[in-house]
Amino acid sequence: MNRSVVKAKLGTLLIEDDGLEVKSIQFVDDESKSERISKLAERFKIQLDEYFTHKRTSFDIPFSIEGTPFQRDVYIAMSNIPYGKTMSYQELARKAGYPNAQRAVGSVCKKNIFPFLLPCHRVINQDGSFGKYGGSPEFKAMLILHEKQ
Repeated sequence: MNRSVVKAKLGTLLIEDDGLEVKSIQFVDDESKSERISKLAERFKIQLDEYFTHKRTSFDIPFSIEGTPFQRDVYIAMSNIPYGKTMSYQELARKAGYPNAQRAVGSVCKKNIFPFLLPCHRVINQDGSFGKYGGSPEFKAMLILHEKQ
């Protein structure tokens, strides 16, 4: 398993991959380091830099959606939220086929191990507020505003 730490505009990320697929992406403190960056992690960093310069609106990094059928359904529905758009937890629950499960959908979003690849930052509260996010609510707001520019 490759463990690569990359510095990006948004902060520092730990990318774990097996050489074929990314297995997780995590926010880490700026003190984290890796001796070598894998090819997949380098590809992700390039695409992330392109995303932040508005040259890219989606990522083509290989990864596998795992979890329960419910989690997979939510992740698949989440992956279809267009760049620059947002969707409420309630609407995402409906799109995933579970119209009364918005709180459970929120839990799935919170456990997303593929930020950017599965755009949980595009999922907001029904009232338009940002809610919680792994990075921070401020970071989520920054990503949403970045995409709307």
